[in-house]
Amino acid sequence: MHVVWKEMRSLLGTKKDRELLNIVSDRPELLATPQDVFNSCFNDDAPGPNLQHPQIYIKAPENIWNVSLARQFADMVAQKYPEKDLSTDMVAQHFLNRLDTLQKACAKTCPRANEQLEDVPVCMAAEFQAMSHCKQVRIRQKQLYLARSGHCQDQVEYDNDPAWNKMLLMVKSLGVDGQSSDESDGGEY
Repeated sequence: MHVVWKEMRSLLGTKKDRELLNIVSDRPELLATPQDVFNSCFNDDAPGPNLQHPQIYIKAPENIWNVSLARQFADMVAQKYPEKDLSTDMVAQHFLNRLDTLQKACAKTCPRANEQLEDVPVCMAAEFQAMSHCKQVRIRQKQLYLARSGHCQDQVEYDNDPAWNKMLLMVKSLGVDGQSSDESDGGEY
């Protein structure tokens, strides 16, 4: 089943449940809307699910939309790995189980009781932006630490002034967390 897990990860772009947050904010087209599912069921001309442009219906993992996608996925895996002799029913069930797990992970990201599951992508995108900002601040702190400690080290080697040794010790003592972030790097600071 390792190949199934690998192919599922490749298809959805996620290794861990919490990564769905990043994926949906980068690729909102990954989620099928209720209208997409309704149209595919009742309109013969409407496009259905397909592996070339996979969309999952996160609200109901065992919906006919996802079952159809799971069958396509199982057939693709069986064709790609004939030597593994995989049961397409078992592969399809694994696919649906994975969607169920992802749906539960999405439900956990809804902080308010009155929030609907359809609102999850918006909620996830906002959370992703907040996480992204924290990452950017942390990266900026690391850059500042490396620049400042590098500058002090260069001055110690070049100038041999004891003040630069003290400055280098101070920067190293403060570490990455002791560096200013973008918020406090303005002209008045």
